[in-house]
Amino acid sequence: MRALITGINGFAGSHLARLLLGEGWEVWGTARSAGSLDRVTPFRDRVRMRRADLTAKGWEEIVAEATPRVVFHLAGRTSVPASWEDPLATLRTNATGAARLLEAVRRQAPEARVLLIGSCEEYGPAPRAELPLTEDSRLRPCTPYGISKLCQSLLGLSYARRWGLGVVVVRSFSYTGPGQDRRHLVPDLARQVAAAERGLGPPVLRVGNLAPRRDLGDVRDVVRGYLLAATGGRVGEVYNLATGHSRSVAEVLESLRRLARVPVRVEQEARRVRAVDLPDIRGDAGKLREATGWVPAIPWERSLADVLEHWRTRPAAQLR
Repeated sequence: MRALITGINGFAGSHLARLLLGEGWEVWGTARSAGSLDRVTPFRDRVRMRRADLTAKGWEEIVAEATPRVVFHLAGRTSVPASWEDPLATLRTNATGAARLLEAVRRQAPEARVLLIGSCEEYGPAPRAELPLTEDSRLRPCTPYGISKLCQSLLGLSYARRWGLGVVVVRSFSYTGPGQDRRHLVPDLARQVAAAERGLGPPVLRVGNLAPRRDLGDVRDVVRGYLLAATGGRVGEVYNLATGHSRSVAEVLESLRRLARVPVRVEQEARRVRAVDLPDIRGDAGKLREATGWVPAIPWERSLADVLEHWRTRPAAQLR
């Protein structure tokens, strides 16, 4: 089987590539630039790489050359805070970029399956009584990122209906794991712990709001879900990918403090508090489980310990 992974150099993309290579797949991948391939380095000689930008042309040539059986679309802008700083770029990359890719697949590989990666941000704020969220829950995104992902999802489903394209949509809830960059909550906190352990800064964890709760999975479980959804999901359907449980920022902090090798204290910083932050979000992955048998397998404690160990091995310059 041949797969094309857009954004193969990203956090989830690199983990997915490792999974597929281990399963015997032939893997092609795209990256926006040649200078951001650190995550791909360990298996670079086993994949066919092409440079591609979702905001530019050239996707038809890439799809025609790769002739993939499955396209995993992981490229795009993924930061919620950054989407407020440049909403137009977020919409252009995530929504228009998906249109470029879908059109390329329709023209050059119409028999391929296409997995579009949506987000729990598409649901937006939901009353606690409506949790856990199902695929039929109301969609009310409140961030440019969430809106861009909903546009992408709706566009993909329309291609499935209009052209018969093999589109499956997965709405991923939050996840973490080794290799995630410091812009996200868990790796940022783990980085601060690792820095404190090495005496590179004060033994302080600086955080924003402690109350928000997130459905936090492990990226290795998530990419296994991507593979199962792409190969076993029904075309034109949406599947939640979630653990069904949520943890508060305060709970994540306490878990990290227990793992730390030195005592650390917590300080809140106003600049880290988001203007819009969902109080609680967790999903029901029953539909995906019924269709493919997927269930999360990696315990939360192992996920957190693996993230912390990853940062403990980073050079000092990356911890500051």
